Amino acid sequence: MLLALACLALGQARAATLKEAREFFAIGEYDQAIKASGEAIAAKEYDSGWRLLLLRARLATGQYPEAARFATELLDDYRYRYNAEALWLFHLAYEANGDAAQATQMLQVILQFINGRRTLSDENTIVFLGRAALKTKAYDPKQVKENLYDRVLKSDPDNREALLAVGELALAKRDFKLAGRTFTRAIGHYPEDADLLHGLAKAYAESDPSQMGEPLHTAMFANPDHVPSLLLQAHNQADAEQYDAANGILKAIFKVNPHHAASWALQAALHTVRNEPSKAEAARANGLKYWKTNPLVDHEIGKKLSSKYLFAEGAAHQRQALKFSNDYIPAKTQLAQDLLRLGEDEEGWRLAGEAHEADGYDVTTFNLLTLHDSLKKYVTIDRNGFLLRMTRDESALYGDEAIDLLTEARELFSAKYDTQIEGPVIVEIFPEKKDFAVRTFGIPGGDGYMGICFGKLITANSPKSLVGFQQNWQSLLWHEYCHVITLQKTRNKMPRWFSEGISVYEERLRHSSWGEQMTPEYRDFILNGEMTPLERLSMAFLVPKSPEHMQFAYYQSSLVVEYLVEHFGEACISNILHDLGQGVFINIAIEQHAAPLAKLEEGFTAFATGLAKAFAPEADLAKPTPLEVNPLDKNAIVDWLEANPDNIWALNTTCANLVEEENYLEAIPLLERSIRLHPRQRGGGSPYGMLARAHRELGQPEEELAVLEQWAAIEDAATKLYGRLMEIHAERENWPAVDRLAKRFFSANPLSPIGHRYMALTAQQTGNTEATLRPLKRLLLLDPADPVDLHFRLATALADRSPAEAKRHVLQALEDAPRFRAAQKLLTRLAKPKPPAEEAKAQ
Repeated sequence: MLLALACLALGQARAATLKEAREFFAIGEYDQAIKASGEAIAAKEYDSGWRLLLLRARLATGQYPEAARFATELLDDYRYRYNAEALWLFHLAYEANGDAAQATQMLQVILQFINGRRTLSDENTIVFLGRAALKTKAYDPKQVKENLYDRVLKSDPDNREALLAVGELALAKRDFKLAGRTFTRAIGHYPEDADLLHGLAKAYAESDPSQMGEPLHTAMFANPDHVPSLLLQAHNQADAEQYDAANGILKAIFKVNPHHAASWALQAALHTVRNEPSKAEAARANGLKYWKTNPLVDHEIGKKLSSKYLFAEGAAHQRQALKFSNDYIPAKTQLAQDLLRLGEDEEGWRLAGEAHEADGYDVTTFNLLTLHDSLKKYVTIDRNGFLLRMTRDESALYGDEAIDLLTEARELFSAKYDTQIEGPVIVEIFPEKKDFAVRTFGIPGGDGYMGICFGKLITANSPKSLVGFQQNWQSLLWHEYCHVITLQKTRNKMPRWFSEGISVYEERLRHSSWGEQMTPEYRDFILNGEMTPLERLSMAFLVPKSPEHMQFAYYQSSLVVEYLVEHFGEACISNILHDLGQGVFINIAIEQHAAPLAKLEEGFTAFATGLAKAFAPEADLAKPTPLEVNPLDKNAIVDWLEANPDNIWALNTTCANLVEEENYLEAIPLLERSIRLHPRQRGGGSPYGMLARAHRELGQPEEELAVLEQWAAIEDAATKLYGRLMEIHAERENWPAVDRLAKRFFSANPLSPIGHRYMALTAQQTGNTEATLRPLKRLLLLDPADPVDLHFRLATALADRSPAEAKRHVLQALEDAPRFRAAQKLLTRLAKPKPPAEEAKAQ
């Protein structure tokens, strides 16, 4: 017993080493780190690392006044006046308490190293010198990276502080590729460093959210109380509209650091989103408790509100941040983006220019100003309450039709949802995906997004940038304008799933082939229990398992809307939108106008399951694995089909082989069976295409036409299909059918001459001379193979309506073909003066 007591006493008497204390800090045992540091300092330990660790731990736990007092004490010791790391921590301590004069003085002392009055003793000194240089905004960020941080990494490639500084600088400037590379490299050396793991997670959060989970979870495992990682998790939950979960994480943060400014900023934003203004103001006040003019608080509040499409509210907070610090570049950059999304272009572009001039390394402002130069070449169509901005060429090709479609959408949706739009709606259509992404997100990327609505601003990819995608530009604008109405009615206070669900639902109402449709993949998702619960449906858009799951989120959301309309009437949707605009939470609004959420979930699941089961109910939609059947062995596929006669894969694959062998007679009954079992087979591998080819090769035009028409009814952007149908109907002189299909072709691709050519031909053949003018003029813009013919046809059509314009076109025809006799005769006729009576009639 005496021996045990002696050992225990010896164990208690043993103090932690500095290495152990730092480990306490690294794993989030901040109280232990503070205790060990305090004991070491009381024991007169000389190593300055103890004091800096204590200062870091106090900052990490929100003990800001204590940290500032301790910094003042340490300044009396000459060792810390020559220690760049210590001076940087002193700066943070004074700044956290709002002592701007002392905080600035610490930076100036550090910068004396640059002027040669201090010795650059080691690599870490150079790193903290770089941090101070960036904080004062006196040095170019790119030069700081190249001349200081890169210099350290050249001599010490594993330097943790330099790697962290480079990564954080890249994040601040939205250079996510550099940030990702740097943090990945750093983690290779320090695999359990929570700061570095959080940095990598944050880089992914902005560039590739699907990759964010692993480093973030690893950071939390290494340090469960790592506030930056906890905050990133809270942001993720807030983005997914899981506000209760986000609040729970924030409570955990405040247990670690009750005064963490950025966390209180998020708390204030969440209260604002949930229409709790008094709580929002209290949270903001908590964030500003020690630093009354901290621009970060309002900047972060505004940034989160803008991510929720509350751009006006977000802009107001950015303006407040700039009042606190008029050179706070993050607020100026965010305010520029907010104003551009609100349609306040003049001030928005001016602020973007100012931000870029102050910080040329920032990727967002650089991209915005590059885009601004491109936008100067765009033209604006101002009509019917719309400002449509497009390139000049595309404007001439389909600008008028875009305005007409938007006008039709406005009239329909305004009446249906009892909402009138005040002021113009701005629509910008970009032929380059990178320009669309920069205008929409501030950085290139945005793959998978065709268009975005910010309220009264729509940005969209043009058909030119969607080559390779089956996307109907008219359905895209219809979808986005529906967002304009619903966002305005709710004052931008609606969950993403509900907004997307209404728009996709309205697409399908407009045309049966538009919008998301049931597919074999969606059927499996539903029947296999992969639908997302309604209260978490917005999360399905945030980090989907795959691109197919992302699209399924749109489809499921639209089915919820369809279910609500079918069971509770169209007024239900409008009433829910009205309540959302009044600040009512979505679940409460649904329960008030539909049914309790649990009952609704049950009914909707049954509804969706019924649709899934009714989709190709007799077909076998499973695709066998290569172990079950070799996809390269034709005989094995035939054997599989004999054993599985309703398997769509086996039917279509067998038919593809038969068509390739030109064995059309044997293929036809199998193709017909495939279509009967599964009528909505869309895309290039559809059995409709093979069946139409078989009939064509066998000289069966009526059967081919019937198949193609059946196929066209389920496709919304199949230009080759529409082209073949126009060819057939033109041969039969069925001009109404040609006109109908030419318009469908145009809705899929207005940049192709084919649709315009058939429009002009239809008008010409039906004697509608005036209707030939627009398609003929557009054909001239599309680099035609025979411009002489087009000029002559235009001159002929214009001869009686506009002789002067007709004369210009006939002269252009003769310029390239001076021996063109018909054009010569037309020019002669145009050159003859009209008798007075005919002139008066023409006038």
